[in-house]
Amino acid sequence: MFETREPGLVPGNTVQDREAEPAVTVEPRPVPPEQVPPEPVPPEPVPLERLEAQICELAGHLAAAECRFLRLLGDFDARKGWASWDMRSCAQWLSWKCQMSPGTAREHVRVARALRELPVITAGFAAGRLSYSKVRALTRIADAQTEEGLVELALPMTASQLDRFARAHRQVSDRSCSRHCGPPSATWNTRTTPPRKTFPRERPDRARTSRARTSRGRTSRGRTSRGRTSRGRTAGRMRTARWGRRIRGAWPMRW
Repeated sequence: MFETREPGLVPGNTVQDREAEPAVTVEPRPVPPEQVPPEPVPPEPVPLERLEAQICELAGHLAAAECRFLRLLGDFDARKGWASWDMRSCAQWLSWKCQMSPGTAREHVRVARALRELPVITAGFAAGRLSYSKVRALTRIADAQTEEGLVELALPMTASQLDRFARAHRQVSDRSCSRHCGPPSATWNTRTTPPRKTFPRERPDRARTSRARTSRGRTSRGRTSRGRTSRGRTAGRMRTARWGRRIRGAWPMRW
């Protein structure tokens, strides 16, 4: 009624006969040398010329991406999108959302606002011909009338040379404005990070006069050349001698 044979057995064979058969071992056959796969060869290093070209190409892509980022940031700032987050300024929102330091965020917002009025610089920045460092320096001195000439001047320069040129340009512009507009007053310099209050420089003859008056006033009040009063120096010697320390020039204390 039931099948008593194990599957795979031929009639007439028993389990004891199958277990008594010797085990067959298969020895590995030797592989001929021509069939052995070769070892992987490490890739050859990229030539320096090709590596340099790739780095410069990626730098251009980064500049173009930075330009798009700043244009979007300028549009976001103009529409006051940061106000919906209860932020005081766009720089504060940028520092929070994009994980920037406050100074870096303020500088990005300043450049983004300036690029909205400088189409020539924006076009060179988007094409990758100007880096962010050059654009940051150009936005400090450029306007709609002078940006084209400044871009032509900035292309062969390095970023450090352009920074020095922009600094000198601002100094000359400030001096010419002071000659035509009268003596300047104390103002807040918003181009620095953080903004600080700047004071006008005195003329050399007036500066010498004011320093002479100050030195006479200090001498009349008993100040020495080192800026310390003789009374304060004597008090310091007395306090030191009171605690038992010996100092040259200190007189003994009477108890």
